[in-house]
Formats: sequence, structure tokens, C-alpha cells
Amino acid sequence: MTQLRAEEERKSLLSHELGHRLKNQLAMVQAIASQTLRTAPDIATARKRLSDRISVLSDAHDTILEGGRGSSTVRQLVGQMTALHDDLANPRFAASGPDLRIGSRPSLSLSLILHELATNAVKYGALSVASGRIDLRWRVGGVQRNLFELEWIESGGPDVVAPATNGSGMRLISAGLNGTADSHVRVEYHHEGIRCFITADLETFQKEH
Repeated sequence: MTQLRAEEERKSLLSHELGHRLKNQLAMVQAIASQTLRTAPDIATARKRLSDRISVLSDAHDTILEGGRGSSTVRQLVGQMTALHDDLANPRFAASGPDLRIGSRPSLSLSLILHELATNAVKYGALSVASGRIDLRWRVGGVQRNLFELEWIESGGPDVVAPATNGSGMRLISAGLNGTADSHVRVEYHHEGIRCFITADLETFQKEH
């Protein structure tokens, strides 16, 4: 009877957790859809952007499930992005960093942010020309080594001009990492390419919600 009661409690907890995650993801899809439809210039563009972003979410969920405990690693998420946007015959990315574990909520945000940065680079930045390169680095930083830090640095692309207004993609990037404390994003428009710097509290970055 004790084992049966424990199993019932475990099933109840799992059911509650699945319901909670489903609501969170539906809310995220709703927000992405609303933002995409509001800013897209036409239906065809909106359909493509929305499909791409939902696909990124799907891939991130697969990585989370494969993690076994509801978590994945930064290296896995970076690998998913470079698999879509890099050229094996002529590598464009230099990616480096520790195999840091990341909780499910920030992993979804980071997947979307990396996708938006890469999409922007393909359209207007370093990946729009053959000579362009992207240096992607992440590490544990801070005086007390309590911060997650990531740098996205483009070079070799066309001249960069800061936009008059931020589109939906840049707003998504600027929103930071969902589920983390003290998350900050800084985007710089240098002559040689965009630079994006992201920091977040390491404990909540790795916490499984």
C-alpha cells in the first residue's frame, strides 16, 4: 500500500508538472505568434518566420527530453543552431565554451535568441557574404564566478547600421533569458558587425523549474 500511494503521488506530481509546462509553452507560442504577425510585412513572411521559430522550440524540447532530467547543455543548443546555419565545406562559426547545463526555461529562450541572431546574420550580417565569420563564446564569469556570460561577435560582413526601430527578432533577443535572475542583453552595432553580449545569474540559469 505504501508503494502504491507513493506511485500515485508521483503520477499526480508528474501530471501537474506536465500541465504547468504545457501552459508555459502555449503562452510562449502565443507571444511569438502575436509578435510575428504584428511586425511581418506580409502573410508569406509571417508564415515563414512563425514556422521557423516554432521549429526552433520543437528542437529545443527534443534536447531537453534527451537530457533525461529536464535539462540540456549550452553546447547542444549551439550545435543545433550551427547545424542549421553553418557550412561544413567553409566553416563560418568559431564556437567555444564549457559544457554547461542549462534549465528548460532558459534553454528555450537561448535557442530562440541564437536562431534570431543567426537569421539576422544570414539576411544582413556576417553570414550574408562569403567572407563573414561569427565568434561565439560562453563561460562562467563574474567576480564570484556566479554568472553565465555569452558573446556573439560578427566580423567580415557588410557595414552595419543601427536600425531606426527594433523588429520582433531584436525585441525577442533583448528580452533576455526566461527563468533567470538578473539577465541582461547588450547589442552593439560595430562597423565590422553586430556584437551581442548576454549575462545571467548562473544558479537560476541552471535551475530546473
